[in-house]
Amino acid sequence: MILGWLGMAGTFLAYVLLSRGRVSSRSNVYLWLNAVGGTLGGVGSLLYGSLPSAVSNFLWAALSLQPAVWSLVQAASQWQGSRRLSGVQRDEVRV
Repeated sequence: MILGWLGMAGTFLAYVLLSRGRVSSRSNVYLWLNAVGGTLGGVGSLLYGSLPSAVSNFLWAALSLQPAVWSLVQAASQWQGSRRLSGVQRDEVRV
């Protein structure tokens, strides 16, 4: 039951931060709070036996996961590109 409460707290916090202008709807904080919150809420709902609530929470999590993961992929790609431009090779260690 604690999973459902944690999930609710995560999605509620994401909404409060968004509505007060502390984060944007595209920020990683907002996306990951919704993704983790929706997943925890879905698991909690499944354990409680509420299938409609579980499906709703998992869909909410999926809607947030796609742009959150895409953002991580883009950041990793940019990081790898900047390492290549700086001349640092993967196996090279500078002291």
